[in-house]
Amino acid sequence: MPLSDFRECEILGHDAPSSPVNNNQQTQSKTSDPFTEKQVKIDENTKIAIRFWGDENAAATCAPEDRYIAVHGFLDNAGTFDLLAPRMIERGAVAIACLDMVGHGWSDRRAPYGGLDWVFDLYKVADKLGWHTFSIISHSIGGMTSLHFAAIAADR
Repeated sequence: MPLSDFRECEILGHDAPSSPVNNNQQTQSKTSDPFTEKQVKIDENTKIAIRFWGDENAAATCAPEDRYIAVHGFLDNAGTFDLLAPRMIERGAVAIACLDMVGHGWSDRRAPYGGLDWVFDLYKVADKLGWHTFSIISHSIGGMTSLHFAAIAADR
């Protein structure tokens, strides 16, 4: 499902709730699409928190263009995608895994944060999910992470 299928007003939340979403809540969104949250252990000392939208079980067998990993920006977390993800599910995406990158949200803390470490963390999360190929949604430093991932792992 190409992002060009979305109208700008819908992405910007034209029909969104009147109050902003609290990105630190671990409760169900105010939309009709529920999300689930879990942590994935990517190495001996590090767990990454994931907010799943859609059907996590079906994601393993669906087409790569129907499953997404979402990577947030600096000083942000998985809640960034709380308005976009349910609208994508409504329009045919099967699953969206919104990550709390290391040092953010409900994920573990460690030094260093960001840079190539996030690229390798993204690779490990995809492997833990069993997603060899997938689409990426990202912004800000998450966009840089995604570009580096695509350059290093073009077959993914």
